[in-house]
Amino acid sequence: MKAIRFHEYGGPEVTRVDDIPQPEPKPGEFLIRVVAAAVNPIDWKLRTGALKQYMPIQLPFTMGCDVAGTIERGSGKFQPGDEVYGFLLTLRSGAFAEFAIALEGEIALRPKTLSFQEAASVPVAALTAYEALFDRGKLESGQTVLLHGAAGSVGAMAVQLAKGKGARVIGTASAENLDYLRELGADETVDYRNERFEHKAKQVDLVFDMVGGDTLERSFAVVRPGGKLISVAGFPSPELAQEHNIEAKMMGVRVAGPRLAEITQLIDSGRLKTRIDSVFTLENGIAAIARNESGKSKGKVTISVQN
Repeated sequence: MKAIRFHEYGGPEVTRVDDIPQPEPKPGEFLIRVVAAAVNPIDWKLRTGALKQYMPIQLPFTMGCDVAGTIERGSGKFQPGDEVYGFLLTLRSGAFAEFAIALEGEIALRPKTLSFQEAASVPVAALTAYEALFDRGKLESGQTVLLHGAAGSVGAMAVQLAKGKGARVIGTASAENLDYLRELGADETVDYRNERFEHKAKQVDLVFDMVGGDTLERSFAVVRPGGKLISVAGFPSPELAQEHNIEAKMMGVRVAGPRLAEITQLIDSGRLKTRIDSVFTLENGIAAIARNESGKSKGKVTISVQN
């Protein structure tokens, strides 16, 4: 089968499309015939070696963690022919391939209202947003959340999920994306290049940071005492957290299949939508990764693996 892999850490030049043996599922595993996959920053960050201290992998490594396809083999909750989507958490068998291995807890039945391409674009973004807002951030109806990078894939999911909970949403993005945030339901928008978010966000209950750097550092000052700051883009300062009397943490995604089943219900009821930027073939998947890495995509970059 064909798979996109890297054999050493480095830039885009270390990535190639290889012919490799089809993986064999072990007891408790499912073999998925991949129809579509989606690109996430973690894919190319793993390739650069930036995460090797925290997420050791075995080289050569097959890339991709967002997957949608059909069950080819395996028994248990899912049967051959079932259409599924999921987040391959275990870094064992990547989604940028004609076949991939998944555990039962990593997948759920595909939303009926989405195509395979659309379904593949959902798991990482929706799961990250859900965990940050509700599992870690404990966001409740009537509270205010500030979302940095709100027009990105995770941010767009966070806007919709927070509004669905009944929260007040302030989102930061570039000027060309502010209308998009309003369409998603944001109550207030901030053009981060020309406005200071501190002017609109004061005493918020939760900051969900997807930007890092100076944005993360400045966010401590707008959280109410006892509030929370959750980041997926940097490690918040413990000293600043103590100074402002808030809870501040960096997070990664821990849950998949059971939570995805909840997300499926939100999607099929029309309460959660996804946006595709572009679709590439598996043979041209390296260009898909470059598109995501460029930071210019508006929505998820997906890879069409099989019809």
